[in-house]
Amino acid sequence: MKNVFDLPDGIEYLRTSGKKVLLYGMGNGGEKAYSLLTSRGIEVAGVFASDGFVRGHSFLGYPVLSLSAAEEIYGDFIAVLSFALEGRKADILERVTAKHHLYTPYMAVCGEGVTDKQTVLQSREDIEKVYSLLADDTSRRIYENAIAYCITGDISYLKHTEGDDTPPDGYFRDDGTYIDVGAYNGDTAQEYLEKAPAVPEMICFEPDVRSYNKMLKRELNNLTAFNAAAGRRDGETTFSGGGGRSSSTGKGKITVAVKSIDSVAAEKNVACIKIDAEGDEREVLAGAANTIWKHSPALNVSLYHRTGDLWELPLLLHRVNSKYKLYIRKKEYVPMWDISVYCMP
Repeated sequence: MKNVFDLPDGIEYLRTSGKKVLLYGMGNGGEKAYSLLTSRGIEVAGVFASDGFVRGHSFLGYPVLSLSAAEEIYGDFIAVLSFALEGRKADILERVTAKHHLYTPYMAVCGEGVTDKQTVLQSREDIEKVYSLLADDTSRRIYENAIAYCITGDISYLKHTEGDDTPPDGYFRDDGTYIDVGAYNGDTAQEYLEKAPAVPEMICFEPDVRSYNKMLKRELNNLTAFNAAAGRRDGETTFSGGGGRSSSTGKGKITVAVKSIDSVAAEKNVACIKIDAEGDEREVLAGAANTIWKHSPALNVSLYHRTGDLWELPLLLHRVNSKYKLYIRKKEYVPMWDISVYCMP
């Protein structure tokens, strides 16, 4: 990891290059990117979007330009990506990167903050500790590239390699209950069932009622479903729906139940837990500590919702059960969403 920490600061390059800086994209991501840039003293010269999104409108007071129009006005500029692309959809960025420097900030999905070189250097000791705990070369390569991306904002470090999104051997188990926190529409539960068809029970938590109902329509075998959030203890919380990454607890006007994994699974033999809780991973883990300690289930925990998740959550899991072997896996996404730590007993 030593050489990674010496990589150039991506956001500092924006400040010192002398080139105009343009936002690439709009919406909530564009607002976050604009706030980040202006807070660092970087002037935003304009906004452009992919051709299908240019309709003669404006964003943050700037006319939204096409790429060709932006090039005609500004020539060579730096583009700051402010939206997300999954899988091969990211290929559309090649038209921009062929001519321009593209900076993609790693902004928190939940809450505020950005994981940049300053953040990384402040947490260097923890990052190096996580790296030392990783169990295979794939994990070490992914983690090294993840930190390099955070420092530079260069999406070339996110290049997908075969096996990057393949769980470690032994993750799919049918010798006990599978628990899915943030089950969404049941897609990950169905994938698990396909890999472990003899799993005796599946317990799924999904607070968004629309996603919950879609999950029920899958008619998954041996399913116990809760239209609830998982948390530190049983109770209630407010919830802002919207499905997927736009959902969050502690906000909004909807009241949903909260259940802890320890209370739901108290009498069960738990084989595997997946946690993708839109920033509430720490609360979920606090409510699952007894289950994790007692059963040492395989774990799959998301690492991308909050600033610091990349190192804080693996270290937290190591403290909960130091016998786990840690693996890092990620799906093909720009920016670096859907990166997880797998804990294997």
